[in-house]
Amino acid sequence: MKKGGGARVSRFVAIAVGLIVAIGIVGTYLYTNRTEAVVLRVSISAPNGGVFTDSNTCNPRGNYVPLLDALTLSASADSRSVPIPETEWRLTGDKTCLREALVSLSPNQTYKVQLGSTSLGSIDAASFLTRSADFLHVISVTQDLHGTFELNQTADSCRESTTEWSCSWSPRWQVSLDLFRKTGGCKGNGGFIDIKNRTRVNIYSSDDRLLSSTELGNAEYDLKSVKSRVITCQFSWVVNDVPNDDKGYYLEVAKRGKVFFSTSDLQANGWALDAGLGD
Repeated sequence: MKKGGGARVSRFVAIAVGLIVAIGIVGTYLYTNRTEAVVLRVSISAPNGGVFTDSNTCNPRGNYVPLLDALTLSASADSRSVPIPETEWRLTGDKTCLREALVSLSPNQTYKVQLGSTSLGSIDAASFLTRSADFLHVISVTQDLHGTFELNQTADSCRESTTEWSCSWSPRWQVSLDLFRKTGGCKGNGGFIDIKNRTRVNIYSSDDRLLSSTELGNAEYDLKSVKSRVITCQFSWVVNDVPNDDKGYYLEVAKRGKVFFSTSDLQANGWALDAGLGD
């Protein structure tokens, strides 16, 4: 009797221990693999415009559609992708575009948030405490601008030889040009003496803010004909990384007033701001 009773107790203890271990394993599994809801918020700010069709919508321009569609979430440990519910980008009061989604994540892991190839940051333990994760991506669009500035001047007299021509007018000024080279120190005469290499070129925004400056250079000049006596002097300029302006830009050369170029015209003309003075 005693031996039989001891065996039953031992079996009971073994079963109890087995249950405890099993419960522990299940509990550990459930704890390790549990998920919690986190609100994922991603905002896009485009201070220079150029990303959305206008400032009152979150409709991306054609070249930005792939980027805005490429919001991804993945586990840092194994790069496993986590589905993000389909939600729309919406405009907020501070003129940023926000995408907000509720995602179920394990608080025992860290997750990477990316927009295209750009890393926005991580969802980690701190995010699970607040049940939210906020990310901001700033897209500062810039444009590379260039242009020519043409000055036409009618001389008092011109003459031509087999290798060069020369023109002169009052006040006394003369220019000579090798007909096969057509480059040199071209500059304005009389009322145009401020037009020359290194003359300042200013680019302004559509609301009249100075955005960038450069100089005229690479002067080239030619004579339309000896009979016309019109000398054409052409300069060029380039300036890169000018903050985008969805409306357009003003060009100013040598404080001679500003000329406006709309963005639509610039896009059609390869972002060239061409202007000129004279006859």
